[in-house]
Amino acid sequence: MQLTQYFWHPQLPPLIWPCDKKGDFLENDASPTPLHKKPNNDWSPYRNRLEFELADFLYTHSQMPAAQIDSLLDIWAASLLGSGGEPLFMDHKDLYKTIDSTTLGDVKWENFSIQYSSP
Repeated sequence: MQLTQYFWHPQLPPLIWPCDKKGDFLENDASPTPLHKKPNNDWSPYRNRLEFELADFLYTHSQMPAAQIDSLLDIWAASLLGSGGEPLFMDHKDLYKTIDSTTLGDVKWENFSIQYSSP
């Protein structure tokens, strides 16, 4: 079953060309390698669902600044001292490192920004 149909302009080279996980181009009309389905309880690179939900909330929903993330995580860590629990993240750097190692399917997350500086 072909999920995507590509149409190319006859005079222009393709900007996107399907490839395998090693980056080798696929033959014309070849299907890409199917994604490996993770088990429902696999939250990697997060240790568990709670860690994922916290990262999602802080980074995506509230877009909390790094200094405020550190304050929140310090308060949370202090609340765990008596019970011997471990904080989900040590600080904002630990949180960002985990977020940056997040993959979607077999593709590693990448982020970049651009700026147009001409009139």
